[in-house]
Amino acid sequence: MFNKEIYKQNYKIISTNLVFWFGVYLFLPVLPLFYGQSGMSSQKIGYIIGSYSLGAILFRALAGKIADRYGYKLIATLGLILSLSAIFGYFYVGSLLAILLFRFLHGVGSAGYSSSAIAMVTLTNKSDNVKEAISLYTLFSMIGIAFAMSAATFIYNAGNYHLVITFALLTTATALILFPRKMDIFLQRERNVKSTGFLKIISNPFIFISTLNQFTIYLCYSSIMTFLPLLMYSQGVKNLFVFYFTYSATVVSMRFFAAQLCRFIEVKQLILYILLIFACTMLVPILSKTVLGLFFIGIGVGIAVGLGLPLLTSVISVNTRPVDRGVALGFFTTAIDLGMGVGSIGMGWVTEYFGYNKMFFVVFLFIFMNFLFYLFWIRKQKPFYRR
Repeated sequence: MFNKEIYKQNYKIISTNLVFWFGVYLFLPVLPLFYGQSGMSSQKIGYIIGSYSLGAILFRALAGKIADRYGYKLIATLGLILSLSAIFGYFYVGSLLAILLFRFLHGVGSAGYSSSAIAMVTLTNKSDNVKEAISLYTLFSMIGIAFAMSAATFIYNAGNYHLVITFALLTTATALILFPRKMDIFLQRERNVKSTGFLKIISNPFIFISTLNQFTIYLCYSSIMTFLPLLMYSQGVKNLFVFYFTYSATVVSMRFFAAQLCRFIEVKQLILYILLIFACTMLVPILSKTVLGLFFIGIGVGIAVGLGLPLLTSVISVNTRPVDRGVALGFFTTAIDLGMGVGSIGMGWVTEYFGYNKMFFVVFLFIFMNFLFYLFWIRKQKPFYRR
């Protein structure tokens, strides 16, 4: 259970986060459908989907650096305004170049908002409450994403693409209205203290290795979400609702209880278990193409994604100065977009030439090597996180 004091302290920003990501993820199921029905090639549709991630990847760390200097509230607000403007532009696109531009700008706006908002959560909560606050914050992100993925095709089929844009506009405008204009800062930025250089920040092993773990988790996540349905349909298994339901229930549960788990298991050990569980999960599609296999895959993916972000974010927050936190978290969250891109595009190439089983085995090898590297690293470290 979440502490009522933590919820009261963060209810505005977590509500903002819920409706913002609802607006972002409304487009993910609909864009391929809309442009596919318009006769656009799958390659061009891939460009449209990827241009959002490209904007986010290129500007997350930069947005964090600017936020460290000029203020997190300002950059988060500008990110929301840019996202709203980009969505409005979707009404008027008449060419591939135009939609690529607006998708790119949408990604830039999302980078500005998300990098600054998560830094605000780490700064506006007492140090003992950071893990639980981040878990609550990311839990509401997952709820918003789940609602969007469920509602998107229904809205599209009930109306048209413009109706989807309208819903996204309304939810993003709501996020801008809900975004807190005033929050109590418990961990103040140091005045007259210069921020650390970008390369020095990201070379901090706690930041770099946490980011590598995040990249690995989302590479696996993207590979599962993109290719598991195709594999199962090719084998005649169409009960994919078992996977989606199990995943949704598990990921929400893990986000809900992340802080409580840290009271019993040290954070670095939890992260190690996450990597091992996800590695084993990548073998399940190879060994079992059944409904039971879908059930276990849903649990494995839900555990890794549900625990990974709040735990790794909290590790970074306690190992960086407040003045450097925007850059550190901006670099860290870039791993999500990069992992998603490599998982869907890179593993798509592997699948095309070697098949699904070998692709999942390649991903298994990657995450297992990361698990061994992380195991070797933590054995040389002193305890780096308080329970």
